Amino acid sequence: MVILVEHDGVAVFSVLDRLAPSFHQELTLPCEGTSHPPAHEARALLTLNALGPRPGPSAAILAKTFRLKPSEAKVACIIARGAPPDIAARALKISRETARNQLKAVFGKTDTHRQSELVALLLQVE
Repeated sequence: MVILVEHDGVAVFSVLDRLAPSFHQELTLPCEGTSHPPAHEARALLTLNALGPRPGPSAAILAKTFRLKPSEAKVACIIARGAPPDIAARALKISRETARNQLKAVFGKTDTHRQSELVALLLQVE
């Protein structure tokens, strides 16, 4: 939630994060001109983006979209979140070599060649 309050020619932005109630940030900026701008005029725009892991597409959606086997789709789902193959192997309780082989199959079925290219493609799927 962003709150803009103007007091004595100074704009105060209060940023409250509803997911982390303890987070509160204020930014004070001087306003020029009148202390009350017309309602249709915006003096500032503040955009907040959450940083951190994105949930990514589900394994079922990836399997259907790219005709992946369920095991390949599970590896792809974890890779789409930015995890390396070693982490995917541990999460799925499979060997590193199995995860790498499944990832190679995913590369072939998605016509990608690098993990970054694969992640970019997978994150476009909804």
